[in-house]
Formats: sequence, structure tokens, C-alpha cells
Amino acid sequence: MTVSVNIRKAFREFTLDVAFSAETETLGFLGASGSGKSLTLRCIAGLEKPDEGRIVVGERVFFDSEKGINLTPQERKTALLFQSYLLFPNLTVAANIRAGLPRGIGKQRAHDIVSDQLARFGLKGFGHRYPASLSGGQQQRVALARMLAAEPQILMLDEPFSALDAHLKSGLEQDLLDLFDEFDGTILYISHDIDEAFRFCDRVAIIDEGRLQQLGAAAEILARPATLATLKVSGVKNITPVHPLGPESPTCVRAEEWGLTLECGRPVPSDTAWLGVRATYLEKCAPPTPGDLPVAGMEHNKSGHRDGSDTEGRLFGSDTEGRFFCSDTEGRFFCVPGNKVSSQAMVFPGTQKNRPSVSEQKNRPSVSEPSLCPPRTDEPSLCPLSCPANVFPFTVRRVIDSRFERTVILEPGGLIWRFPLKQMPAASLPKAGDLLHIFIPPEHIYLVAS
Repeated sequence: MTVSVNIRKAFREFTLDVAFSAETETLGFLGASGSGKSLTLRCIAGLEKPDEGRIVVGERVFFDSEKGINLTPQERKTALLFQSYLLFPNLTVAANIRAGLPRGIGKQRAHDIVSDQLARFGLKGFGHRYPASLSGGQQQRVALARMLAAEPQILMLDEPFSALDAHLKSGLEQDLLDLFDEFDGTILYISHDIDEAFRFCDRVAIIDEGRLQQLGAAAEILARPATLATLKVSGVKNITPVHPLGPESPTCVRAEEWGLTLECGRPVPSDTAWLGVRATYLEKCAPPTPGDLPVAGMEHNKSGHRDGSDTEGRLFGSDTEGRFFCSDTEGRFFCVPGNKVSSQAMVFPGTQKNRPSVSEQKNRPSVSEPSLCPPRTDEPSLCPLSCPANVFPFTVRRVIDSRFERTVILEPGGLIWRFPLKQMPAASLPKAGDLLHIFIPPEHIYLVAS
């Protein structure tokens, strides 16, 4: 069975404008509160009338603005489970289930259907009770039983777990997955939780401000978010506006709010406006180690410029522009303003044999434009790919622990790094005030236009 929807309806906040089709599958709708997810299902169920468009389920036309077709909710034979379940408080559990049956059904047939549904959802012995005496999970089971008693062509669920305590959700999720496996039809499922959508849905539609932003397999949505809205609702915590650096650095973007220039590992489209990276993809790196290589700037001793080594044994020196350099054992040069390594670092690749000269260093971007990816040139020693890109020093501003994870807030930029607590020994866990070197993997950087 195919469900085909192409509708528009103007509201005060936005215009709902969605078009999609679904087969015998579970299609999830993911988006922020007020984005138009519930309105879409209400239009399908006949509770809202679109201004224009067409809704077709199988061979049956539910709505067609051009032909003047608009079936009533009862005629559509759909089932919509609301967040609040909408049970009749003055009816018993059995009567609530019976209320979903079509008119004209015989008394014995109705009794058999109600009995089957009570057994199916583990509600035997509850038929005489009233909703007020049930737990939230039991109320949900009654609502689901009422839905299925009507033998609908489409199941529609609007955030079915939002009213439940966390400890109830696991068992009910298993019940719902069993139900989905048994149901031979289309299931439309609303959520604002990407993990929940991933568990339940074959495909996911991203809705934002009344428009369908992206539609694809759940794994594809997670791996390749294509819009800013998708970045946000798919759980990407680190999002910032960026601008491409153009032909001179075709694989790089500048993130002004983070104060970083990042290598993306691929050509950056000219219309790129946003960058995202998941908190779990950041990686802690070892800091530069003490080195014994000469450093650019040290040849200027005779002119009175400083050189020597810092407290950690790293060699350093400064050039005529007041830029400061220190080295590691692999000949990488870290250029910073002032006299110590900071978050404004720029990496200048080089080796003991062919380190960049002072004149070459002067042609680099100024220190007010920190970069780990300077413009490309034809000189191998100046190629940004000859040094590890996207390694930046950060200071830990705050740590937040949950039962199993630690979340680390980094400065500058407010980036979020998240990892399992069991990933490292307790003594090595980062704490507020620590200086860390963090690697942002280019292959895990998402780039979107809007």
C-alpha cells in the first residue's frame, strides 16, 4: 500500500508545505516543537483541512482540493495516537477500546475484538477499570488497543513516549516494535529524539518551519545531514557559521565564532554556510613533545630577538614581526602572538632540512587570522597537508557527568566533547582548567548550505 501526500496549508507562524510518499514501512517525522509534524498527521487524519493538495492512501483519495474531495475522519479509517492518549475518562478500559470500532458491528464480534486486544496488550483483568486508575504505560496500551481494534490502514503516532517516565519506556518500546512488525500497513511516527527515530523508523523525514528539509534512511540522515535543520535535530552539538576560503584553500573553511580555520578533507562547495561536528567525534591528542630541532626565528639572535627553550624543553624564537615560534620533535612550527602557545596557534610545517625561512613566514596569514591551514603554494615545505590539520589547543571550561558519559565544554568557541567515562582512567579524565589538544577529524565534518 502506498501513501501519497502533497499538501499546503497557511498558518499564522508558517505555511505547511510537505510532499512525500510512503510504502509498507515506518516513516518517522523528526523536527523541533512547532515545526509542523503533528499538523501533517492531523491533515492526513482529516482533523485539519489543507488549503490545497492531495492525499491518497492505496486506491482511495482522502483529499483532493481540485476535485472537492474531503473524507471525514471516520471515513478515512486511520488511527492517530496523540501524546495525551485521549481516553474517555467516564468509560471503562473495555468501553474505550470498543469506542474505536466501526458502527454496526455485532455485539459478539465487538466483544471478541475487545478481548483479543486486551490479551494482546497484557490488559486481561483490566477491562472493568477506568483510565484514572491506570499507570501511564497502561493508558498507552489501552490507546494502542483502541487504535488496532478499528483495523486501520495507517497507524500514526505522535510522540507516544513523551508522557512516560524513563523507566517505563524500555518495555513499552519492545511492545511497540512487536506491534510494528505485525502491522501490515504504513506507520507514520513523530518524534523529536533522533535515537528514538533511529530505533523505530525505516526512513526519517526532517520537518522545519512547515517544510520537508530532508528525507532518507535513518542511517543516511545520521551520516549525511544536508541542512542546518537536520544538523540540529540529528544531535550535532557543535554547529557554527563558516565561509569557504576559496581557490587558494579549496578544502578549508573559516569558523569565525570558534576562531579556527579547518581542513575539511574535500573540496568545499561555494555555498557552504554552516559546519557541524558531533561531540563524540572529537579526539584528544597528545601535546607537542620537546624537540631538538632549530626553530625559525632563532637565526635572528644577532638582531636582538629572543630564542631559547620553554619550561617544557620546547625550543622557541621570534621573528622581526613579533611572532613567536616553538617546535616539536617532528619539525612542526607553532606560531602564536606574544610569547607562549595559545588557542591562536598557527601550524607551520617544516623539517630540520627545509624549514620555512623568516621571509616565508612573513608571507603567512597574520596572527589575527589564526589558521591551521594556510594558503597552498607550490613549495612542499609550505603545504598545509604536510602537518596534522585540525589539531587545536583548548582550555576546559566545564565538565558535566551523566551516568555513563562525560561532557566537556571547551574554550575558546564553546565546543562540546563527549565520551564514555569508562574510556579512560579516572585520574586521566579532563577537568576544569585543563589544557587539551583536540583533533577535529575532517572526515566527520558536515558542511551544509542552509
